[in-house]
Amino acid sequence: MADKTITDLTASGPLDGLEIFHIVQSGNSRKTTLLEVLKAAAAGSATAPSISFAGDPVTGFYNPAANKIGFVTGSVQRLLLSNTAFQIDVPITGTAITQTATDTTAGRLLKVGDFGLGGTASPDLTNLNDFTTPTGVYRVNGTTVAGTTPPTTTVSDAVLVLRPSLNHQTQLYFNPNNNNGLTYIRKSNGAVSWGPWRLIYESKSLLGTVSQFGGLPTGAVIESGSNANGRYTKFASGLMECRQTMNAASGAAVTWTFPSAFIEGPVVTGNAIAVVLSALCLDAAPTTTAVTFSARDKTDARRADVVHLHAVGRWSTMV
Repeated sequence: MADKTITDLTASGPLDGLEIFHIVQSGNSRKTTLLEVLKAAAAGSATAPSISFAGDPVTGFYNPAANKIGFVTGSVQRLLLSNTAFQIDVPITGTAITQTATDTTAGRLLKVGDFGLGGTASPDLTNLNDFTTPTGVYRVNGTTVAGTTPPTTTVSDAVLVLRPSLNHQTQLYFNPNNNNGLTYIRKSNGAVSWGPWRLIYESKSLLGTVSQFGGLPTGAVIESGSNANGRYTKFASGLMECRQTMNAASGAAVTWTFPSAFIEGPVVTGNAIAVVLSALCLDAAPTTTAVTFSARDKTDARRADVVHLHAVGRWSTMV
């Protein structure tokens, strides 16, 4: 066969790694295959990867240790693959990560801040009554959000959405209100309707002003107060107690105006302070605002004794 130059040779088809090459090793000619050449590659390093590119010698692959492959760009290891882990040292982009703060596509990685987790701000929730809202922490403008809101809201509230199953949702609504806000909870009835918002009581809402809306408590658990007519204690259940110490009169009945009004005549009891028989007597049935009383002895004569008074009734009718 006549000698031929490389340009005279027939072009090769796809390589399978078994092609035979002529090489000169230590001054001696020998033959080898592409696979053997690749197997003989040095381990290399991040700054000098053993497999690189002609125009970019600091980008390629190297073998930092047994059973490990390092992926290098710009002389810096970016990925490390081993038998047990795949270490990634660059931010992940593209469709492998969530595309929005509420992206629920299966298999995608979460970013910091998705669903209100780990970030400095939460995604906006525009409809509280949406049965499809995924689990997460959301920012809510309580004055403009669609759906049913709790009794007290602000323009910068937060909602925690929990979904124990597909068609059930629990919402916790946080109203910061300058660190004196309220917290509410409600649950969905499947994907059909919502239960009412219910106030969660804690240390700041235990004592304060009691109130009610539609027969349900909306304020504090206990309210206490006093004025010239005595002391009163209101409870979230609608119960109220009033107390006062007054002087009875020997000449006529005395009127006690309650420190806070009842919604119906209360039960009034008390005792007179005396060394002889002296009993509290009501001269008329109590009204919602006052009662007249006397202290009388065994002959039914009025006495000017000190009397401790106690009235129990209701400030509101609850369901």
